[in-house]
Amino acid sequence: MPEHVAPSAEGTVRLERLVRERSDDRDLFRLSGRGEDFLTSSRTVAIFEAHRRLGTPLLDWMAGRLQRRSRGGHLPIPIARALRRRTLCASGPVFRPDGSWTYVYAADLEAARRLRRTFGAVIALGDEARGGFTLDRVVQQRRLGRRQTWYEPPQVRHPA
Repeated sequence: MPEHVAPSAEGTVRLERLVRERSDDRDLFRLSGRGEDFLTSSRTVAIFEAHRRLGTPLLDWMAGRLQRRSRGGHLPIPIARALRRRTLCASGPVFRPDGSWTYVYAADLEAARRLRRTFGAVIALGDEARGGFTLDRVVQQRRLGRRQTWYEPPQVRHPA
């Protein structure tokens, strides 16, 4: 393992993979920049934390699914298991219309919002997920000539 690596530039995040020469143990991943140095033996956690520190989304939520944006990166296993138990639907690879593969997790709106509050920008929420019951919805209903009632069930809008 390298003993010393030059510090990263201010405002950047550096992800390094430290490999043991004898291959007798797991690799380590070190994140530096935008906070204290972080060491982990999990590649998944290292990529997830790098995205969190950079403020770039790793997953997009839309229509009840968290879909991976890039070719690499996943949710940490405990979070993926919790989503599977909550939705009773397994995660897995999905073939996109453009011919590429991605990874998808089933997640309802409440779970996506909770993940967003916990992990920040790693989870990107669509416009319909950001609001909830807001003043904008009341204004929209009134423009359509309808009065909002407190007993009306929320309407789920699915992207076309």
